[in-house]
Amino acid sequence: MIFSNGRYKSVVHRVTVNSMKSRLSVASLHSLNANCNVTPSPILIDDLNPRLYRDTSYADFLEFLSSSDFKCKRFLESRQLHLNMC
Repeated sequence: MIFSNGRYKSVVHRVTVNSMKSRLSVASLHSLNANCNVTPSPILIDDLNPRLYRDTSYADFLEFLSSSDFKCKRFLESRQLHLNMC
């Protein structure tokens, strides 16, 4: 969502439980290098489509998880730029 500057929305993953069959889940974590920045694509930013998100990294995400903000909002919300709409 950050890379597309909000054009493509991220979704919350949800699972449907089936009481008739057993289910196996495997968790795997994939990430970029801790200091590799994710930034909105410059070709998607112009006067009509201002930048909506600040640059971020996996290190920023890990820091967010250990903060008190983690209990109040989603990480993506913490990366939003609050633009002055006059």
